[in-house]
Amino acid sequence: MFEARDNTAAVPATDVHSGFIDSSRERLKTVAPLLSPREVEVCIRIMLGVTSEGIGIDLGISRNTVLTYRKRAYARLNISSQNQLFRLIM
Repeated sequence: MFEARDNTAAVPATDVHSGFIDSSRERLKTVAPLLSPREVEVCIRIMLGVTSEGIGIDLGISRNTVLTYRKRAYARLNISSQNQLFRLIM
């Protein structure tokens, strides 16, 4: 049910999400080239509505590590909320 791409973490492989995931990944590379691959994967899952606990389970990391990646990504993107993340990517 999961598909790995370019040595990044696995993401849900559904037709509904695959286009969104690909376009979000490309948009993040454009607006924030300094994000680490893990920060990108966390941001994509945030936009899919996955909880911090769910992101941790999906990526095989702790909830606190997810929160650290989120905090670093938000700082690099100069944003402070999920709504701002959506506006940036959309």
